[in-house]
Amino acid sequence: MLFGMHPHQDGPLARLRRGHEDLVLELLRKHGPLSRAELGQHSGLSRTTLSDIVTELIESGAVVATAPETAPRRRGRPVEALTLNPSAGQAIGIDFARRAVHVSAVNVAHEVIGSASEPHDPGLPWEERITLAERLVGTLADGALRLGALNAIGVGVVGPVSDPDSGPPEPCPSADLPALLRK
Repeated sequence: MLFGMHPHQDGPLARLRRGHEDLVLELLRKHGPLSRAELGQHSGLSRTTLSDIVTELIESGAVVATAPETAPRRRGRPVEALTLNPSAGQAIGIDFARRAVHVSAVNVAHEVIGSASEPHDPGLPWEERITLAERLVGTLADGALRLGALNAIGVGVVGPVSDPDSGPPEPCPSADLPALLRK
């Protein structure tokens, strides 16, 4: 279920509203924190529509409004910054390089939660590289990474590289990699 939408609502107005929600979320992903006025300029949505969408996204927990920094007070209401809720989701990236494994985790607000790397011998078997990646992921955020909030995992795998000193490279078990990662 999308934010604020009921499963049985799938008419043209519900689809239009989902499109507006997606637009606001994408703008916050792309630009980071924005004021309501900046969101209005980027989105082209009316103030009323934007207000309704933002209110619903805040109530659903997808977006948070942060109090303005202490700045000289101007007329009107203080400008708050809207941003994606950092605790709304996370993603992990794993890079199986030729001589190292690199892992990083980020939240949906584009903040790096943690990253780690460890070199290894280029001949290290794939099962051991995956074990190394699992161990490194376990160290991210001091072991406090919330796997239940995980939205995505990206995996990069180096292609075959020949090294005259070590002979032909061990082929990546590409067909077996998803199964190995599920262990």
